[in-house]
Amino acid sequence: MKKAILAMLVGYISMIVIVSSAYASTPSLCKWQLDGNIAVNPDNLVLTNAAGNHLKMTRDNQVFIDDQPIVVNEHQSALVASYNQHLRTTVPAIVNIALDGVEIGLTAVTEIFSSIAGTPPPASLTAAMETIRADIDTHLSRNQQTFQLNGSTIQMLNSGMDQAIEDLKPSFVASVTGAVLMNLGQSIASGDDDLEARLDGFASRMETLSDELETKIRAKTAKLEDQAQALCVQITALQATEMHLQAAMPGLTSFAVVQHEATPNSI
Repeated sequence: MKKAILAMLVGYISMIVIVSSAYASTPSLCKWQLDGNIAVNPDNLVLTNAAGNHLKMTRDNQVFIDDQPIVVNEHQSALVASYNQHLRTTVPAIVNIALDGVEIGLTAVTEIFSSIAGTPPPASLTAAMETIRADIDTHLSRNQQTFQLNGSTIQMLNSGMDQAIEDLKPSFVASVTGAVLMNLGQSIASGDDDLEARLDGFASRMETLSDELETKIRAKTAKLEDQAQALCVQITALQATEMHLQAAMPGLTSFAVVQHEATPNSI
């Protein structure tokens, strides 16, 4: 009996490890980050700086600052076109990678609980997951062809997801522990003479689930990591284009969005 209970607990603990690894796999986006408020849709791209001013670039590369048109020469126009295109590909890529990474972790939580308890997650665990989604939504959003990126988004994701999973763990552990104890109590109350076999079977199912989820999560995060490596190249190219544009149009300096990623000691 002790062996069966120990096996069950080991399998249970492995579920918690899987949840942590799902978030730990959120890819880092090299040494650059996008810092600012950026909105992208098919017609316009709008950057909002700390002072609340707006730089708008239309899809045909017209430039406006606070709705006032800016006259550009041929050289500046080419730089605006390049910058506009870089942002239109980079911002959606960042939003997609970040939101997909978060969903991998939240989906793992739901799958683990449902597999153990045989029911959807309870309200307390669902509320904890929705809190994470709400926090992410203040920085990132996508709606059809519109993408929004606000604040030091990449820094927030790299440093904030560790805290997010720590905040989620108590609800997850309490919910899954309750489900495990309920299943165990039902087995005891049923008078089943083969309780040890039930515990062994439960532990075996959790071990199988752990392996399946780990394989699934690794496959998904490996794809995200490949996308993040490609994105790193995009952001580096964007940074160079932004510098050239600011050199040609100093009035756009206050709208810079590419920043060197802060080191852990500076967060």
